[in-house]
Amino acid sequence: MENKKRIIKDKMKEELQMRRVTKKWKTMLTGIAIGVMALSLNVSAQTRSYLFHMNEDYLHGTVANCGYVATKADNEQKAYVTMTQFSVSSGSPKISMWVGPNGSTGQLTTAWTWTSTASTLTLDYYRVTAKAGNQYQLCAEQFGHGSVVVGGRWTP
Repeated sequence: MENKKRIIKDKMKEELQMRRVTKKWKTMLTGIAIGVMALSLNVSAQTRSYLFHMNEDYLHGTVANCGYVATKADNEQKAYVTMTQFSVSSGSPKISMWVGPNGSTGQLTTAWTWTSTASTLTLDYYRVTAKAGNQYQLCAEQFGHGSVVVGGRWTP
């Protein structure tokens, strides 16, 4: 009888220890899963397409044509603009573009002037320290007379 009690007691100890080990594994695996999910939720670069219809309403010194808000994914002090469309309707316009704060035409980066399509160009942030998670917008103004449609993509 005592032998049976000892066997039952030993089995209960083993079962309790297995439950503890199982609980530790579940806790550890849950922690790993949460960590993997947190890493996969990183803010990724938001690249936006843009299409500006430019004309003499947006001549330098009047009003800028701004929009296409995007969220910055990193703290790199550069924005990237690619111009894949430059369709002139009339005249010989030149288009200057820069990055501004969301909701303002203020110039936060160097500007670049296009007269045709171009591969990706880098605009440096110099009036502000650009931070991940902040929203910025692309702005354009025109030099010269005429009308042009410009388009492409940009990453703040």
